[in-house]
Amino acid sequence: MLDSVEPAIEHALAGWRALLPERQTAALRDRVTDLFVQWTVCEQTRLRSVAKQKVGLPGPEGSIEIQRNTIGERLLGLPREPR
Repeated sequence: MLDSVEPAIEHALAGWRALLPERQTAALRDRVTDLFVQWTVCEQTRLRSVAKQKVGLPGPEGSIEIQRNTIGERLLGLPREPR
């Protein structure tokens, strides 16, 4: 997934750089900057999650899986997963 996202960010930045100065409006600059910041935050979150998983620390993904199992067992009557 990251491979498909990073080129999109690079494409947006290249598009910004290719614009004539009179077309580089403040609103467009703010939008491109916002996209870059959002991508950076997502990438840092992903890297932190990968690092935690490597040392065996569960992240929010583990909590979601536990909640999903609990809902399945208690509300839907599904069998418990072997532990």
